[in-house]
Amino acid sequence: MILGDSNVGKTAILFRYTKDVFRETHRPTIGVDFTTRVVDLDGQPLLLSIMDTAGQERFGSIIRSILRQASGVLLVFDLSARETLLNITKWITEIETNIDPYPPVILVGNKSDLKEMKISEGLIDEVREELQKEGRIIAYEEVSAKTNENIDDVFLKLAKEMTKHHKVKIKPDFFPPTTEMLSFRSGRLTSLDPKNTSVCNGEGGCNVIPIHDAGPRCGGCR
Repeated sequence: MILGDSNVGKTAILFRYTKDVFRETHRPTIGVDFTTRVVDLDGQPLLLSIMDTAGQERFGSIIRSILRQASGVLLVFDLSARETLLNITKWITEIETNIDPYPPVILVGNKSDLKEMKISEGLIDEVREELQKEGRIIAYEEVSAKTNENIDDVFLKLAKEMTKHHKVKIKPDFFPPTTEMLSFRSGRLTSLDPKNTSVCNGEGGCNVIPIHDAGPRCGGCR
């Protein structure tokens, strides 16, 4: 799952990773969007089901209901916006409250291309060190959805940590789904592409399941 304040670039990170595109215009996420990507871990295919969340408080109840299914979190802030870093503790509290056991979390500073606007390194180090000391994050990475810096690496690192944390048994014979977007709004999981009918079930090994009229069963591989 990708968490963080509004406008930190969560959707941009997702689009760069799954479609290798960057959109200059910002379209706020409404509720929760889903997509998938197959990654190679030590020669074995692993299906990642990735949830992109809205940062606005008014979608809090939807996010919390989906958050319980997350097996790992990219916690994103904007390297050019101090407040988004200070709000990280709020998101940590949401993770602690809604996910048991506590999952692997990587703190991600996005927009590393805006070097001249970067907030204080000292403040970043202070927050990072405190979170690592408390065991709330496993790593800190700086990325740029615009230039594609470190995007693949941060997802791969989280995938590896998730497999260790949840002891995933990878099934090599699954049928890979498309990477089209799915959306969870008003309590229903729907495809943003009518041709897309599959999503990861997240039940200890990655399978493809039809969504049809079912509720959301997409929670990352665990």
